[in-house]
Amino acid sequence: MLEQAKRKVTPSCHFELCYGTIEKMHFQSEHFDLVLSALTLSHIPDLESTIAESARVLKSGGFMLVSDIHPYWPISGHNYTEFFDETGQEYRIPEYPHLVEDYWSLFRKFRMRLEELREPRIEDGLIEDFPSLRDFHGIPLAIVLKVQRLPGQNGV
Repeated sequence: MLEQAKRKVTPSCHFELCYGTIEKMHFQSEHFDLVLSALTLSHIPDLESTIAESARVLKSGGFMLVSDIHPYWPISGHNYTEFFDETGQEYRIPEYPHLVEDYWSLFRKFRMRLEELREPRIEDGLIEDFPSLRDFHGIPLAIVLKVQRLPGQNGV
């Protein structure tokens, strides 16, 4: 993935690429104004170390934005992401259900406040593009959370 990302670096769009894990980031405490997690946390069985580390690297008053698959999907048996490589080889990445209560409890533990919660549902426009979702009309597809880091030592 780092090799793929390196292709995106241009003079007008420069960013630093680092190899590591979300549970142990190699950045100083209170380093970022924003932590963004997109379609990641549902693939992590236990969120505590990830939320703790996100709080640690986030500046006081900074925000964390989380978007992910809604917990409905892994709970109802759709508990993996499936994809195929160029040879047709199938891969499955497990997904774990994290309820709003799970997030909320961890945010509180690590001095973060849930500011906004959204649960976008499967609607007609999406069904037009993906007819296989027709039977799931009205069911939440994703969960989107906006969290602010409260003052306190390293998010704790």
